[in-house]
Amino acid sequence: MSVVICARNEADALLANLPAILTQDHPKFEVIVVDHGSDDKTSFLLEDLKVTYTNLRVIHCPYIK
Repeated sequence: MSVVICARNEADALLANLPAILTQDHPKFEVIVVDHGSDDKTSFLLEDLKVTYTNLRVIHCPYIK
């Protein structure tokens, strides 16, 4: 099972909610966060969380207007 979360400049919301999502009691799942061109600390936060949570995948996409 995969959960996909799209985020742009959502560092605070991800920090508050992502650990609870990543530690759910489910036998096998991954959380994919698509970072859509964040210019806050979102990218750094996600890379830090990947160290702790092996079921976290991050996709960095540039922001195009």
